[in-house]
Formats: sequence, structure tokens, C-alpha cells
Amino acid sequence: PRGRPGNLEVVGSAVVEAPAARSRLVRAVLGSCPDGGWAAFVGVADIGWEWAHQEGLDLDRVLVVAVPGHVSAALVCSLCLDAVDVLCVGRAALSPEEQRRLAARARARGHRIITERPWPGVSRPLATGLREAV
Repeated sequence: PRGRPGNLEVVGSAVVEAPAARSRLVRAVLGSCPDGGWAAFVGVADIGWEWAHQEGLDLDRVLVVAVPGHVSAALVCSLCLDAVDVLCVGRAALSPEEQRRLAARARARGHRIITERPWPGVSRPLATGLREAV
């Protein structure tokens, strides 16, 4: 999917913030995930899976995880980082310390985290770390 025109190839930071627009989130995932790679969406609302599939997201290689209140979001995200190339984090409750640990884990594994909201001191806005794939 990386070479598909219109995908957003994310460069630089291991953790980037995607805007609320689902199209940019999906295109950032497509641009970050290697061919045959896996992506997990943790605490992310419905992104329009049929549309995402039409854009090139291989739903056979996607994990969608809701995080109930009694489950540690940090643990769920950490486990997902062990299994996927790209982790999308929505409204999962993570402390700044947990965000830093997850970022370090992603960097160590060469994986990417895409967040729906800023992780102060950890994430970079998507607009500063992307380019159109050609």
C-alpha cells in the first residue's frame, strides 16, 4: 500500500498525531504499514471499514480492540505493539508515563504509533511528518 498514490507516508517520529479526519488516519496507516504488515486500532471508533478496505487497508491484517474500563489500556497497547507494525490509539486512557513507555517500545521495535490526540512531549503532529506517496 505504501506506493499507492494518495497514501500519506509518515517519516521521522515513532509517534504521530492524526487529525480527527478518518481519511487521513487511514492513509497514514497505509503509508506507515509495510506490505503484508499488521495494524491495530485500540479505542478507535468506527472508521468506515468498508471505505478503508476500498482504499487498500487489508482487513485480514487489522486488529480492532475496544478497551473496557476495567482493562489497562497501556497493557492492551503494549501487547498490540508486540504483534503489529502500526498501532492506532484512539480515546484509550493513558498516562504521560505510559505514553512515553509505549513510544520507547515502538522506537525499539521500529514500529509506528498513530494517535488521535496529542501525547505532549512524545508525539508530533501528522502534518509535520508526512509526504504524499508516489
